[in-house]
Amino acid sequence: MNIIFEKAKNGNTTCKIEENNKVKYIYSKYSPERININEKFQCNNLIFLGLGLGYELKEIMNTFSGDVYILECEKKFVEETQKNKFTENLLNRQNVHLYIGKEYKNIPNLDSKVIFNNEKITDLYREFYYEAYSFLQNKTEGIRKKKIMVFDHVTIARDCMDAFENIGYEVIRAKSTNEYKVEDIFNMIKKYLPDYVFTINFIAAMSNVCSSIGVKYISWTVDIPDYSFYKEEVFNNVNYMFHFDEEMVSEIKKLGALKVYYLPQAVNVSRIDRIKVNDVLKEKYFCDTSFVGNTIMKNEFNSIENDLNDDELNKIDAIFRVQEKFLSKDIINEKLDSGLVLSLKRFFSKEKMPLISNRKFMYFILSRKFDELQRINMAKTISENFNFKVYGDSNWKKVFCDTKVYSGNAEHYLEMPLVFKFSKVNINLIRSSFKAGLPMRVFDIMGSGGFMASNYKKDLEKFFVEGKDFVLYRDFKELTEIIKYYICHEEERKIIAKNGYEKVKRYHTYEVRLKEMMEVLEGV
Repeated sequence: MNIIFEKAKNGNTTCKIEENNKVKYIYSKYSPERININEKFQCNNLIFLGLGLGYELKEIMNTFSGDVYILECEKKFVEETQKNKFTENLLNRQNVHLYIGKEYKNIPNLDSKVIFNNEKITDLYREFYYEAYSFLQNKTEGIRKKKIMVFDHVTIARDCMDAFENIGYEVIRAKSTNEYKVEDIFNMIKKYLPDYVFTINFIAAMSNVCSSIGVKYISWTVDIPDYSFYKEEVFNNVNYMFHFDEEMVSEIKKLGALKVYYLPQAVNVSRIDRIKVNDVLKEKYFCDTSFVGNTIMKNEFNSIENDLNDDELNKIDAIFRVQEKFLSKDIINEKLDSGLVLSLKRFFSKEKMPLISNRKFMYFILSRKFDELQRINMAKTISENFNFKVYGDSNWKKVFCDTKVYSGNAEHYLEMPLVFKFSKVNINLIRSSFKAGLPMRVFDIMGSGGFMASNYKKDLEKFFVEGKDFVLYRDFKELTEIIKYYICHEEERKIIAKNGYEKVKRYHTYEVRLKEMMEVLEGV
């Protein structure tokens, strides 16, 4: 950004900025001294952010007689103000105190202070003025709770909000980022001055906003694939990126992102324990076995399947057949050769994800299609033998068009725990693209006191004991046998469910996780 000072048409000083081959006037090029400030300040001390060319200050001081403490980032503005005949003596007044750059840290504690934000100047140096504003606000507040702005999300954001408050932070609760424009988000952050901004999953636009004003941005990714990690915003130095899959953390670090940390998912047992149950609810959600999850029919592969030739379809089908036999291995990754990658590449653009390799992109596409086939196959197999209910997106109606198997979408905070509580066996089918980490379904089932049968992922044996906290199946035939056995052995089933509940309640709550997270940020 290049600042250019010049004479306006009336002889007073004006200025413009040149950036990216564009020119923008900060003050009028005709009459720059014409400033309209409607505020009347009833205070003894006024902190003035952004002197600029002094025209705003002169307008205010026509009616204000208290002390003015000016913070200016750019010394050139001070020099031009002093040279301009219209404002040359303004800074020499006894009640005007000037601080340039980091000198603002020497401003004394002030009573009855008001802060005036000269936005046309402070928006040019957002990071500097955000830091200064935050410093001055906090200086007179003494010891205080640190503030964290948490943006809502359809799943776990509210549990995170509660947990942050429980471990001692002041939480600013914001609506989902989908409901705001980027400029709205910037203005919210500037208004509330949080120490940290937090979102579920990494949001590139949020990282850029936080980077522009120097506020630390925390993201906790809870699903795969998250294509945002393959954008250049991951390199912003304000980022603190947490991910539930340890192997994905290693991969993201290899891209060159530095502050990426492993943080498994969790559960809000206290909230679930408060849900009131009765016979009506028990009857509504009771079943032999259930699965909560979407069909994943909305995947990239389905948009191109009809355009693939027989050879390509046969290759993919062969990979899927082997993967189906070995659910605990990543066969898709092993068998995906360069020829198939090249064939699939012609259908997709990764322009908005410059860091992702063609191979990785095609791996995600095939994995999502395989997961769709697996979920549908599992649901059909189990529904033929048991009183089975499936909850998720409406595409399940295409799978079970004439039955009562599909029971709608289980709302996360109230309905889903009841499904887990009143299903004799809860099926957990983890996506093939999850390298080692566990979905939130694992913790929610156990936190609801439910019994879980799951396929294998490495973190299961890291956190839980098979046969004591949950049971493991290798294929859907074994899953059928497990369901049949535990439906008939209620006491064994209840003991395992109780063990899982006690373990997550002690070791896997949001308070536990977020303490670990904030220890990273605060260097404890």
